[in-house]
Amino acid sequence: MPDPRLIAYVKQNLQLGYTEEQLRKTLVSAGYNVRIIDDAIDTVLRPQELKPIQPAPAQEEQQSGFFDRVPIWMVASAIGGVFLLVIIIVLILPSGSGPSGLMSQEGIKISAYDFSCAGPASSLTITVKNERDETISDIQLFKGDAFQQGQLISSLESGASSIYSYESINCMDWLGEKTIKIVSNKATAEGSIKFTCSSGACT
Repeated sequence: MPDPRLIAYVKQNLQLGYTEEQLRKTLVSAGYNVRIIDDAIDTVLRPQELKPIQPAPAQEEQQSGFFDRVPIWMVASAIGGVFLLVIIIVLILPSGSGPSGLMSQEGIKISAYDFSCAGPASSLTITVKNERDETISDIQLFKGDAFQQGQLISSLESGASSIYSYESINCMDWLGEKTIKIVSNKATAEGSIKFTCSSGACT
């Protein structure tokens, strides 16, 4: 590297308006080597260029490239769609631990029940709906093969609901998985329903 004092001299006189040729003549006459003079002038007028920056590894480009190419509206739409789906699922799914194992056959549906458990003084209501396109009549309820007396729905129009209501039953006779059969003049429906206490507890 040229003498720092020589570099400072060249820089100062170039700023004062002297040409490279004038500086060369002056420095040669002062005893400086031509090569050293040229190195000093080059250092002042043509500083070493910066080394080029190495390109980023291809792997890093691949990792960020996908999201760089996806429009922001598509990302926002996807997030909004997921949020809407979560809301729909929350609204559709029933809250709490309502009755399970409800039955629907031949257009006759047991849509709900309420089982108040209090030992031998328990009560039970079972809601039956007619989903057929015609009126059904003489609708009877069986638990297993046992006809549940005292409760006969005489007629049920299409789309209408009615209930069987039993008071002072023994909780243990109904608790758990039971085979229920609905017999009408038009169709018979039979299936299994798991009865759990809606309130109270069997003792």
